[in-house]
Amino acid sequence: MKYSLRFLIYSFTLMILACNGLDDKSKWENESLTLIKIAHDLELRHNALNNSVDSLWDDVSNKIEASLQKDFPPVDREIFLNSRNADHIRMFMSFQLLQKDIQKMVNEAGKQDKILADQIRSLAKEKQDFEKRKIKFLEKVHQYDQEASKSYSNKFRLLYLATSI
Repeated sequence: MKYSLRFLIYSFTLMILACNGLDDKSKWENESLTLIKIAHDLELRHNALNNSVDSLWDDVSNKIEASLQKDFPPVDREIFLNSRNADHIRMFMSFQLLQKDIQKMVNEAGKQDKILADQIRSLAKEKQDFEKRKIKFLEKVHQYDQEASKSYSNKFRLLYLATSI
């Protein structure tokens, strides 16, 4: 009788440990899916902000180019069309040669660019916080299951590669 009681206690203990292990793996899987979703969202937002900056300055460059007269100083022309920075464009004396509506557009683009830059900095902070959370998750999993930690790490790496192409 003592033997079967010990066996039952041992079997029950093993089942509890196995269930806890399954519960941990289920929690890990759910958390990894959440982290993957967050990473994907951060990357989409980053791309959208970059596209907004590009679109803003492409539009400004196109309008500047269409408004420039043929005798406009070539070096200044090149800078105005490629600068993508209102402060840089405004520092040239030839800025005053631009039509008033183009000057106003450059000034407005500068304001919008500052807003977008603030959003990019805020997003960079979110990405830093996310990276800390991801590392903490991987360290937690690594303490209990090194293979699972490697697997999750590979999933995150593949996501990064897929979104950076």
